Amino acid sequence: MLALLGAGGWRLERRIQPLQPQLAQARNPRLALPSARAVRALFLNYNGLAADVYWTRAVQYFGRQHLAHRNAYPLLWPLLRICQRLDPDLIAPAEFGSYFLADRPPLGAGEPHQAVQLLQRAIARHPNHWRLYFDLGFVYGLNLHQRRLAAAAFAAGAKRPGANPVLYTLAAEWYGQAHQDQLALALWRELYRSTANRMLRENARDHILQLETRIAMRQLEAVTAAYAQRYHRPPASWQQVVRAGLLPAIPLDPMGNAYLLRPQGKVGLNPATRLPWMKHALAKTP
Repeated sequence: MLALLGAGGWRLERRIQPLQPQLAQARNPRLALPSARAVRALFLNYNGLAADVYWTRAVQYFGRQHLAHRNAYPLLWPLLRICQRLDPDLIAPAEFGSYFLADRPPLGAGEPHQAVQLLQRAIARHPNHWRLYFDLGFVYGLNLHQRRLAAAAFAAGAKRPGANPVLYTLAAEWYGQAHQDQLALALWRELYRSTANRMLRENARDHILQLETRIAMRQLEAVTAAYAQRYHRPPASWQQVVRAGLLPAIPLDPMGNAYLLRPQGKVGLNPATRLPWMKHALAKTP
């Protein structure tokens, strides 16, 4: 039966092959079998085999369109969707097909929302497959520019069994870009606590210092704003803030140097600090 099915599929492919250029150039090309139910019937419910055939067709279709320098991939999403419905346990269509879908033409189909849908369906079926969260995070971050969703995807993937610890790094970086400093700090601390890799620990330590300093500076500016509201003028020195009872002592940065108190109550790093990388990072922080 499998031999007959294979022969029939080969003959069908031979008939379809000459039509591929016309299908690719058509304005609204359609699949001959647009539903998974029809494909199951054709393949006598050998769904795994059918999914492999459709995944191969999706890769070939994407390759032909890309090599022909076309800016549209109208059949890519239908092929990948049918493939996933035929065999939800076949991860490749989501893991790799999502990149085909998400990138902007001519590199991809420019359909990142469909890529998200493909990955979310795969995650629902394989919740412990950390690479799917990795792919989802990049689609959210690079293609949809949704930084917080990207960070959340990376953070969820980092908690999966056997996940690469770099997901903690990615999650923390994207939370930082989304100005979610407390979430980013929690992830860097978790990475510092859990990893045995020396370079990752050093990188986490540096980011922890940077975030702790940035959070502290914002809190100090809230204190100077409270002083200005009480006395109708910004403080001229930290001693004034301490005498007002708003701080217990002159605030120090992680290296033990006093923070600068600038005009209008703005807070900066002391020039004597030995954290040049932190100065550069904070200079870019709004």
